[in-house]
Amino acid sequence: MKNRLLLFLFLLPALQITAQHFIGFKAGVSYSNTYLSFNLTTEDLIQRGYLPGLQLGIPFELKINDLLTIQPEIIIATEGSFLNVYRMEEQRIYNNTLLYIKLPLLAKTTLWKEKNYQVHALIGLTPAYAIDVKSISYPHELGRVREEPISFETAHIKHFDLAVSAGLDIEKTIAKGIKMVLETRYNLGLYNIEEIAERTSFTESFYLTIGLLMPIKEKKIKKESI
Repeated sequence: MKNRLLLFLFLLPALQITAQHFIGFKAGVSYSNTYLSFNLTTEDLIQRGYLPGLQLGIPFELKINDLLTIQPEIIIATEGSFLNVYRMEEQRIYNNTLLYIKLPLLAKTTLWKEKNYQVHALIGLTPAYAIDVKSISYPHELGRVREEPISFETAHIKHFDLAVSAGLDIEKTIAKGIKMVLETRYNLGLYNIEEIAERTSFTESFYLTIGLLMPIKEKKIKKESI
């Protein structure tokens, strides 16, 4: 009897969770800058800029209560930067791209709520693992586009990255509990992702995505017979 009482007390918080969970799909664009030299020498005059990219993801919503939701995700995203390089012998623009698999874990709190609309703030951590790196260059004037030889080893880029993430989203319930979500998010890298960087090397990115969330579980309350 004592063991059963302890088990009940242990499970009590879980029983109070509102079991309304969602799974979905989202897609969008990114705007990112990786502060990496990509094998360029310190003598090169470089103008850095942000590079557009794409993001596809599967978000989950695990609702704790009306104010708090845990949102883990699986994301495939491209991030990078362009480098405008001025050399005496050649002037070229380099588009450098990293392909990431990301696993964000976010806490989501409700800021505003009406019948079919909700606005949330999100904050959390985003571990990421880079699976590919590419560099494409082209001259300032019209000319041949070429793929530059680059790898994680030659560019001294680490595969693992970690970022802190924060953002806002707007959810609208459209039919049968399905929600349409518009989200904007900012990610700031916490790790130096270049092994031999002479200065701080990190990533930062902005995301704008749109997606759908579908309910996967609803709480069922059993009525006890008297």
